[in-house]
Amino acid sequence: MDRRSFIQLVGSAPLLGTISTAVGVTSIYGIRLWPAPDHTRVVLDLDGQVEYKLASSGKPEKITLRLSGAQPILALDAPVENDSRLKSVKTTVASNGDFIVEFMLLRGVEARSFQLQPNESYGHRLVLDLYNLKQESQESQALTVKPQSGSRRDLTIVIDAGHGGEDPGAVGRRGSKEKHIVLAVAKRLEKMIKQEPGLRAVMIRKGDYYVSLGGRVRKARKSEADLFISIHADGFKKSSAHGASVFILSQKRASSEMARWLARQENRADRIGGVDSRRDKNGFGYALRDMERAANAKISLELGELVLNQLRKIGDLHGNQVHKASFAVLKAPDFPSMLVETGFITNPREENKLRTAAYQQKLAEAMMRSVKVFAQRYPAPTNHTPTTSTTQSMKRVAKRYYKVKQGDSLSKISRTTNITIKHLRKLNPGIKDALKIGQKLRVQ
Repeated sequence: MDRRSFIQLVGSAPLLGTISTAVGVTSIYGIRLWPAPDHTRVVLDLDGQVEYKLASSGKPEKITLRLSGAQPILALDAPVENDSRLKSVKTTVASNGDFIVEFMLLRGVEARSFQLQPNESYGHRLVLDLYNLKQESQESQALTVKPQSGSRRDLTIVIDAGHGGEDPGAVGRRGSKEKHIVLAVAKRLEKMIKQEPGLRAVMIRKGDYYVSLGGRVRKARKSEADLFISIHADGFKKSSAHGASVFILSQKRASSEMARWLARQENRADRIGGVDSRRDKNGFGYALRDMERAANAKISLELGELVLNQLRKIGDLHGNQVHKASFAVLKAPDFPSMLVETGFITNPREENKLRTAAYQQKLAEAMMRSVKVFAQRYPAPTNHTPTTSTTQSMKRVAKRYYKVKQGDSLSKISRTTNITIKHLRKLNPGIKDALKIGQKLRVQ
């Protein structure tokens, strides 16, 4: 069972009590730092649970982590780089044999600690998260932009680079890590979106740190997402598997055995990334009417097909249709979303391509072309009144369809919508001259 303690460090605080009650000598294999916009994660690799204490002091301000009955099996080095909270990390061994880690601080923080049980990627871990105090980070403040009333706001495209930090994602034969490749693609897509008038990009992560699956959804909601794109690179047990693919959420069965396997692999990310499950709410609980859910599912499928067609132009596909599976990160139904698998990093040929800046650029451009079409078909509303992303999606779908009324004919609908009968037939293959009341015709 995980043991946890939460302290807030403002000035000085007393020595905390024992956090866990492990017995015997525990070996320490390593220490890692993962700076993120709102916190810094410190991870110690262990061969078992450990008894530890936390204390804080001022002048200079620091946190001291004391581990009882623990010893490093090699010299531990934890250099601090580009961290807004930590100045330095120092390790020593006390006269009574306790292992001590001192964290010299640049600012006041809230410290949260917990231990993680072993999983398929790691052994025992002791995690210390150092969070900014309550004032919002600059990134958090930038999530919501309030344009002037009456103006047409920018469409918000949320870009989610999968994995990060403790969770490397899939790993290729050459050692390429999915988390690095997809972040590079995401940054290229972000740059293009920022250069396009009427579009706004929000990155779920901008560096090498982990964001929980629920945290990704919450950040997308806070930014009032109009579209959510999660970028990944497949890994599979057979190196022959190859090709890019696009997934949308399935409320029922996965569209294939491969889709089911991939969703299962991606959904275990929180176990590897290291999430304090007692604190992290999944962010998925959001009740929607069937109409609202269907509206976003329709747009997700449509956009997924657009992206798939663009990916076909630059490389192989793993299947010729949009796949469906129960990916946790897509389970927020209040905005259209899709997951793009850029290729199989476990395939040597595709790993080599994914490592190159040229191919990463092609992938980003393929997604950007699809985003532009999305923006044309589903422009943002004006800002006269607040509108949820779900309502926006319903209105966008409604604008693209005409519901046949009493007395309607193709010629009358053509005049009403200013669309030629020829184009109406093209948009609605198999349409008959005898229309049915209530029938929906595509008009965009």
